[in-house]
Amino acid sequence: TYPHNVSWIRQRGSYFFQRRTTALVVLAFAAILIAGSAASFLLIVFGHMFFVLNVETNMRSLANSSKIRRSLKILFAQLMIPLGVFLFPAMVLFTGIATEAWPGFEICLSMLGVIMLHSVVHNILLLAVTPAYRKFVVSLIICR
Repeated sequence: TYPHNVSWIRQRGSYFFQRRTTALVVLAFAAILIAGSAASFLLIVFGHMFFVLNVETNMRSLANSSKIRRSLKILFAQLMIPLGVFLFPAMVLFTGIATEAWPGFEICLSMLGVIMLHSVVHNILLLAVTPAYRKFVVSLIICR
């Protein structure tokens, strides 16, 4: 009854095949909705913070505004890596579970590879944009 040819999997030993039920499809759509709402909320909050910071420039000194803006950019970059390297691929995978028509197996497999890069990319980004984290790591390396 399964439309795809997965006979090759039988030659590889034991396997588990999850039937596609209505509950699984509803769960996948709920995960997409929750993840998309959370990502949208984060982007709206950061957009609002940048907007307020740019509009209310007369309430703060130029030095304070630039420090706050730099901190917001660093925090935004730290949050965009999980969104781009974890949340977006997870939403693609859940879309594959929910629709079965898109994306294909190859795209889902590549999304799993992207998710596995999350920790490496996040740590490299932290080293690149966060001076306090960079100083901490350098101090650990120098002490040993």
